[in-house]
Amino acid sequence: MKLSRPSGEIGERLTGEVVLQGPVGKDETIRIMLLDRRRRELVFQDLKAGAGQITFDFEIRPWLPMLVTVEARLLEGKDEVARAYQFFHVTKRNRGQFQFPDVGLQRRAARLLRGRESGPERP
Repeated sequence: MKLSRPSGEIGERLTGEVVLQGPVGKDETIRIMLLDRRRRELVFQDLKAGAGQITFDFEIRPWLPMLVTVEARLLEGKDEVARAYQFFHVTKRNRGQFQFPDVGLQRRAARLLRGRESGPERP
């Protein structure tokens, strides 16, 4: 499986291709799925398996998470035969809004998680 690009913005297209090697059975299909980080299925397409490359195309919607797993499964009937996946990043821009990351807060949180700090920040 190969994606046309590793990231995209809302309203653009997520496209790619799957190439099968070897003979293709008559009852085989390709299922392309978009999954979130907890492997929940968000969207899928079932495509007829065939020799050569098979292309897929999804619209990048506003409700997609920022990290999506694109997974291709080769199915024979209802049984999975093979699987491939790649990650895709959805860029979300908040135009007209300022976004100032609080680096100090991020550092304090990291120290708390590592157990180095238990109270207010020390100099």
